[in-house]
Amino acid sequence: MSRPFLFALALVLGCSSNSSNGSVAGDRDSFIAQLCQQYMPCCAKAGKPADGAQCRAFYGAFAASNNYDPAAGSACLSEVKAAAASPTFCDNATSTNVSPSCGKVFPASGGGSKKPGETCAQDNECASSTEGPVECRSLFKDGATIKKCQVQIAGKAGDTPCLGTVDGNITSYNSSGDTDILPRGYLCNVKDGLRCDSTTDKCVAIAKVGEPCEGFGSNLCTDDAFCDTTQKKCVARKAVGEMCTSDQCVEGAYCNTTTRLCTASLAVGAACKSSSECITRSCVNGACAKSGSGTDFTTAFLCGG
Repeated sequence: MSRPFLFALALVLGCSSNSSNGSVAGDRDSFIAQLCQQYMPCCAKAGKPADGAQCRAFYGAFAASNNYDPAAGSACLSEVKAAAASPTFCDNATSTNVSPSCGKVFPASGGGSKKPGETCAQDNECASSTEGPVECRSLFKDGATIKKCQVQIAGKAGDTPCLGTVDGNITSYNSSGDTDILPRGYLCNVKDGLRCDSTTDKCVAIAKVGEPCEGFGSNLCTDDAFCDTTQKKCVARKAVGEMCTSDQCVEGAYCNTTTRLCTASLAVGAACKSSSECITRSCVNGACAKSGSGTDFTTAFLCGG
């Protein structure tokens, strides 16, 4: 299976709606049944079978029966019930921005006996932890791969050592210069206004307009700003018609590589050369695609047909 599909699997496995009486599913099978009921309208919208049979069979094959977390399930159900009223829910239901607790309902690790810092081959060899998710992390050093169990704790400002930055369903790890895998550390989440600062090794607040910044990469500044490397501070993004380089334009615009001007983003269906040109940030087969169209494979696995 491809890595994007595995991301979708990990996220959706924990997602579901509340039952009619608002109770939380107490076991794995009940939870999966509620999950599939939630997706039935999405399947119907996509013109695919909406009886839930494919969904129940699919998740039943992957979700471990002994690794269901009822507490995380309760939080997940509440988040998804609130999100389901949105007309774009079927496009975004697998996103951690919609339901951040859902990825914790069926933890990838658990059931193993290996402690943080011990050598492992895969996630399920690591013992679960009350501190946070546990992963069998890999590090390539001196021509060899090191793999050890690592507890990854949700970070707050000032927490150290930070392991990386979580942005939606993508985690960017700070591993350059590492000589070993730490037994535990903190992940700094963009949704909490934090990033992992590789210089201080701490979770720090993402800088706002006018505040100092230095370096390259994403999340140095808040969404309404970019890091000006000359001034070494966050400055407001540029409006349509202003000169630009790279990703400096306001939301709804992109930097035209020919004119070097911020240009209004292209609508769905318009001809495009790259995803950055499209309002949906998705250019498929030379045309701007609908938001979420890149995850049609997920609908196929959930609905069949």
